Amino acid sequence: MGLTSCQNYDYEDNYVSHKYANYYHIFVPSFRDSNNDGIGDLEGVIDSLDYLYDLGITGIYLSPIFEANSYHKYDAIDFYKIDKDFGDMNTLSKLLRKSHEKGINVMLDMAFNHVSTSNDNFKIAEKALQSDSVCKTPGTDGRPSAECVEKYPEVDFFRFIQSGKQLPDYSNYLAPLNKSQYMYETFSQGSNMADYNLENPKVREMIDEVITYYIDLGVDGFRLDAITSYFGNSSSGIQDFDKEKEFLNHIEEFSLNLNPNFYIVCEGPWDSASLYTESANLMKETTIDSYFSFDTSGYRASRNHVSGIVSSLTYPNKLTVENVFKVLEYEEKDGDRIKENNKIQASFFSNHDVGRIGSQFVNSASGGNQKDNYLDGAKFSYALQNLSQGNFFLYYGDEIGMTGTLQSGDYQDTIARQPFLWHDEKLRPDIPNVGGDLSRFDTSAITLEQYGDLEAQQKDENSLHNYIKRLLNLKKELPQLSENFVTNLTQDDGVITFNKGDLTVVINANTTDRTYSLGEMKISNYLTLDGKALTEANTNVNLPKYSIIFLTE
Repeated sequence: MGLTSCQNYDYEDNYVSHKYANYYHIFVPSFRDSNNDGIGDLEGVIDSLDYLYDLGITGIYLSPIFEANSYHKYDAIDFYKIDKDFGDMNTLSKLLRKSHEKGINVMLDMAFNHVSTSNDNFKIAEKALQSDSVCKTPGTDGRPSAECVEKYPEVDFFRFIQSGKQLPDYSNYLAPLNKSQYMYETFSQGSNMADYNLENPKVREMIDEVITYYIDLGVDGFRLDAITSYFGNSSSGIQDFDKEKEFLNHIEEFSLNLNPNFYIVCEGPWDSASLYTESANLMKETTIDSYFSFDTSGYRASRNHVSGIVSSLTYPNKLTVENVFKVLEYEEKDGDRIKENNKIQASFFSNHDVGRIGSQFVNSASGGNQKDNYLDGAKFSYALQNLSQGNFFLYYGDEIGMTGTLQSGDYQDTIARQPFLWHDEKLRPDIPNVGGDLSRFDTSAITLEQYGDLEAQQKDENSLHNYIKRLLNLKKELPQLSENFVTNLTQDDGVITFNKGDLTVVINANTTDRTYSLGEMKISNYLTLDGKALTEANTNVNLPKYSIIFLTE
């Protein structure tokens, strides 16, 4: 007999924890333009909520939205002002209300360790150090004098040091403060982002007030940007992990006191092994919910790393039973460490910094027409990644196969931040205006040629979009997939089985069909490449290539 098709997508949302969600990462200026000014905005996100809900999204992670000078907005001028390109605080409140009505959480991207040099407090400090006789001459240690700080408390909100000297305790990069004898600590070389003095109680108080404001507004979580730069960084070789862990624990504890369901995920370290090193040990010694797993992202795809195999499976020589088993074996072993430290896995393939996994899926098609090969591999890779415990963060446009491999040179990451390819071109923002020849960032033709635009994919049951839609909605119905770890992993003739809580998962990792005996088990749900129903005969079920079934007793 044939099983009922999943094509109506009438799934039930059975999530029991607010900390587990199918997240959708939106780079706001490039997502959807609601007013035809060439810039994506919050109204555009609101207009897309029906689309996101249908896709199976239960959480939105927004790139920075605060007033800033740059197109990427990581250089916040004022945390209490929404950038005018995106809307205003009323627009954000509307987005929160409309999202919550659909059961969708909203997470904000918070760069707490630095602000723009256009920030009011920095400008007060800058003027004092440039022109006030009490402050112009550094103290004996090269820092602004106690008299200067007493007169201008804002000076101690940041980290200044006399030109030619180094900060003695920890440091990121140093940049010259114009018309003065000082340099200031900055987030990155050549940037206009001044690092906060996070040891100053007044700075802590300001950050606490920002956290309180947005939790009271209804925000459900934060992504903490660049946490390994809070107190120095690995590039400078001067880093204080103890202070970093203390500050992270403060943010988590303060936030949970306001909202016990508040979810926090950190960017970094970019090599997850650093989470467990004796010097850092962020996993064991912080109460933060999640750290992004760069090891399972496209960032690791080209490296000789077993976890990177999951993002390399579209290569003809990598899409093997052995490698699929290794991926799940890695998830099982890594799951033990995550469970031991009471963490939630945060996995992803693409983001605004590492480029798009879609390029790898396309580029893997070498020698003849490999379109079906890489499309099947892309689908299967998404399924494997979403079978791990925790939250998967889908980068906007990845569900339609958008491409964009990072390039060397100025503005190289812009290629990973291109406009979402809505069928209606009026909704597409412009490529971010960063100067130079913007055409070199435009890979839309590759995406459209290989995958088709959104409308075309919505009509094609075999498309990447519809597969990801089935996958995410299935996860909403089966919370065991997100909330449990891989256990009891076995393999026989390319048919891989394991448990996720009370659910048994069976995968046909072969390129040809296999027959599987159900015994007393019953099929709760299934996932096939083309969305077609499975065929059952007595207690046997036919499993097409790369199909997955979910069994209960």
